[in-house]
Amino acid sequence: MDNITDEIKSRLDIIEIIQEYLPQLKQAGTNWKTFCPFHNEKTPSFTVSREKQIWHCFGCSEGGDIFSFIMKIEGIEFVDALRILAKKSNVILKKQDPQLTNQRAKLLEICQLSTDFYHQILIKSPQGQIAREYLKKRKIFSSIAKNFQLGFATDSWENLTNFLLSKKFKENEIIESGIAIKSVNLSAKNKNKIYDRFRNRLMFPIYDVHGNVIGFSGRILEDKKNEAKYINTPQTLIYNKSQILYGLDKAKQEIKKENLAVLVEGNMDVISSHQAGIKNVIACSGTALTLEQIKLLKRYSSNLALSFDLDSAGQKATKRGIDIAWQQELNIKIIKLPKGKDPDECIKKDANIWQKAIKDSQSIMEYYFDSVFLNLPRTGYDLSIENKKNATKILLPIISKLTNKIEQEHWLQKLGEFLNIDEQILRDSLIKENTNFNSKSMSKEKNNLSTNKQIPLIDEQNLLLEEKIIGMIFKFHKNLKEIILKFPINILQNKKLLELAKNFIKDYIKNEEKFNEDQWIKSISKEMANYFNTLIFAAEKDFLNFDSSIEYEIQKNINILKKNILDQKLKIIEEKFKKAEKEKDCEKINFLEKKFKEIIEQLNEINYL
Repeated sequence: MDNITDEIKSRLDIIEIIQEYLPQLKQAGTNWKTFCPFHNEKTPSFTVSREKQIWHCFGCSEGGDIFSFIMKIEGIEFVDALRILAKKSNVILKKQDPQLTNQRAKLLEICQLSTDFYHQILIKSPQGQIAREYLKKRKIFSSIAKNFQLGFATDSWENLTNFLLSKKFKENEIIESGIAIKSVNLSAKNKNKIYDRFRNRLMFPIYDVHGNVIGFSGRILEDKKNEAKYINTPQTLIYNKSQILYGLDKAKQEIKKENLAVLVEGNMDVISSHQAGIKNVIACSGTALTLEQIKLLKRYSSNLALSFDLDSAGQKATKRGIDIAWQQELNIKIIKLPKGKDPDECIKKDANIWQKAIKDSQSIMEYYFDSVFLNLPRTGYDLSIENKKNATKILLPIISKLTNKIEQEHWLQKLGEFLNIDEQILRDSLIKENTNFNSKSMSKEKNNLSTNKQIPLIDEQNLLLEEKIIGMIFKFHKNLKEIILKFPINILQNKKLLELAKNFIKDYIKNEEKFNEDQWIKSISKEMANYFNTLIFAAEKDFLNFDSSIEYEIQKNINILKKNILDQKLKIIEEKFKKAEKEKDCEKINFLEKKFKEIIEQLNEINYL
């Protein structure tokens, strides 16, 4: 497996892969930097080295190689990261590779085979004629049906199930993929029998962002009273609808190019848009917009245009999604269409209507203001007190959700103008609302702090100092022979770092001029090698080339570390001394006084640079 990962790494550039997720990654000296996607920060500390093909965040200490990044940002296991990167690098993974024969891989294979099965029925089988006629009626071209791999599930109970069983998949695997259902009929003949979930339906394969089929949505071709218009794959090991946006695998590059994601409600809206050449369109397929979906979109653009009917019943969930998008600092616009029309209907009439609607999309705040004031006098002079109160009640909480203070101030001014009210009164109301919320949070935090013991910060500072010192030694060891020979190794408190440093210094001293860093790295574990590279990476953040100031910096930090350790010892002695005095333990008092003087002498001996 190491040979496969090495081959994948050799074909891919970590900068290009990470930029797919973090387009703001920019070059800063020899390395590349941006804001960390794994924690909130005000200054960018997420750093990537093209030379070493590793990444590290100096804010949250996460780091690793191209595989660990994909695993972390996608929330997946190694085998799934392997599949994703193998696909990007055109490395063929053999089925006999033991790590690939896991449950997820089998479910993905079942879904892909099912997609091919349904698609062949649609394009070749006489049984698929009804679906072909339906697509013709909906003006969907065969080339688009092929691109989206649309299919048809025949009106059969076992057609697909029998096909998958013939491919040596187990019944429980077929059920777990969501393709089949276990019979609830308890008769002896049908007990434990499985049957196809989708029957007599136009099939829409659902892809993840990397182009893997993970589930299906099936549309009935003839509306019937007792049958749902759409049936979807249930939640499975590989399919979670709150993490999926239909069409994103095909739209992501266009979204990045246009710097805009257009979100619609239905799969057919996406397909029609792509057919019309508008390819930055995706759908949430009937689910409310979730935090996971928003974070997924942010990889490609911070601009989102929604084509939803926000005035219809049952749109509370959509508005909650908008609130979440605001919290993630997305710029949101609303696309206005002719009443009662959806994007698919507009495109069928004239694709330019849909294109113009996207171009003329309105900011979400303008939309909310228009919704409130549309039927009221624009000057505000004729508004009744009741109308003013109602408008404030609706719009002020919305304005309070804006995270950008400049934007918040702008809409407060606008609201004051519309209502003919001094904006300071509105601002005071807004501050009061936020203060009430914050005081509750502060009170809760204060209570939590009062119940916990204070954690000393000095230990964490020492660990950072240790890593800084050793990182500089590792980076510039060729010029630091004297420092390495005299280095007080036992001051290191981080056991992992101590083991790595001892190993390095021992081999360095033993081999002297013949010491080969690349060979030494190969002699240690992969975990230690990654740690070694991360420490060097951190050193490069401050020093690219060696000069005399580095020796000064190392010695200064060694002295600070020594002082911190001795200060800690003094504090411990002081606590013990107080206890000994209370207990009137003279012998212990004398012993502690002696120790105290020894530490003071050691502190005085430190040569502060």
